[in-house]
Amino acid sequence: MSDDLVLLLHLAGIVVLLVISAYFAGSETALTAASRARMHQLETHGLERAGIVNRLREQKERLIGALLLGNTLVNILASSLATSLLVSLLGAPAVPVATLVMTVLILVFAEVLPKTYAISHADRAALSVAPSVRGVVRLLGPVVRLVNWLVRGPTRTGSGWPIMSTSCAAPSSCIAAARPRWRRSGRCCARSSTSATSMSPRS
Repeated sequence: MSDDLVLLLHLAGIVVLLVISAYFAGSETALTAASRARMHQLETHGLERAGIVNRLREQKERLIGALLLGNTLVNILASSLATSLLVSLLGAPAVPVATLVMTVLILVFAEVLPKTYAISHADRAALSVAPSVRGVVRLLGPVVRLVNWLVRGPTRTGSGWPIMSTSCAAPSSCIAAARPRWRRSGRCCARSSTSATSMSPRS
């Protein structure tokens, strides 16, 4: 394989990975920013894609986890390809150059531009990407569940305070669940304060 062909394959791979990264970033923004009322209205009128959007938003933790996982994987792979390409052309000093170049490319073309478009056209973008994102969530679902289990494991054995998670139906329910602990803590503090006051010497 000639050097020119290798160079072209590396460049094509980087471009494709940046496009995929932009897809993940824009999809995340569109699906979270789309109008909930509009999606429910379209679903009641029989639009299948609107129903897919609503189902994805009902499992938001898996949705965000799958998109972040996919985005992270393609960004790392694109950076690795860019570093390999520039090192073969410029040698060891190309590593910081590759880091700088890929940071700019990812920030502008794979983050800012797709997210700006997705915010400006949230409903349309969400309907467009919903079927493919559903496939991504199904594909990466087992890995996302494993990551969530690893992340939540240490937090369960930490302090006795309740963990605020996205599984709560509403923030008020999480606060209500935590209130008995706060009250018990408050009573203990109050008793300690009363005991300390009674034991202090009177002038």
